[in-house]
Amino acid sequence: MILPLESDPDWLTRVGAAVDVVVLVAINSQAYGMRPVPLAAHGWFAANLAEARKRIEPSRLVLAIGAGGMDWISGNIRPSSVSFPEAARLSGYHRTPITFDSDALNSRLAFNDARGRRHLVWLLDAASAYNQLVEASRSGLKNIALQSPGMVDAGFWELLGSGSAERRDPSAANLVSLGNYVGFEGDGALLKVTATAKDGHRTFTVDHST
Repeated sequence: MILPLESDPDWLTRVGAAVDVVVLVAINSQAYGMRPVPLAAHGWFAANLAEARKRIEPSRLVLAIGAGGMDWISGNIRPSSVSFPEAARLSGYHRTPITFDSDALNSRLAFNDARGRRHLVWLLDAASAYNQLVEASRSGLKNIALQSPGMVDAGFWELLGSGSAERRDPSAANLVSLGNYVGFEGDGALLKVTATAKDGHRTFTVDHST
């Protein structure tokens, strides 16, 4: 059965007793609302994962890590989903860096578009995934899935291939590559190539005391 990570503890207990495997989707349900919030703030993630771990043994849990982001645009009631490659393209197009929030341990991007609308994008990327993978390993949870493969930061796959859960190397995701992603700006039937993708770079700093 597929459930939100933040499911009611008693409900988790009942479901765990009735099914073989429970998939927990690690995206805060409030991320689909009107107010911009981190998609999976690390404190929220760790607390809910610990509660699920109490209710269901780790061998029967699958953690579905979130990918991509949500874009809250001024004047719109609900946010729009955005893939990591598109968020990276918007970052370059608007010359605004993606930053890492030290409290939520999620990435964010803010800019004004050509129509003067304010955008606030919260993202789940390789940086947030690394922290979640470490937390899952500490909880004894080894079954990992990806909630939205088409939205993912390619660095996520590099992290998975960089070693065992205990020795995973975050520097494997230093390269930010958009691959063959194509983004569009503006409307209309005619297309013109205005720029080609360039690889980016990020540096991970690991706090070994946490």
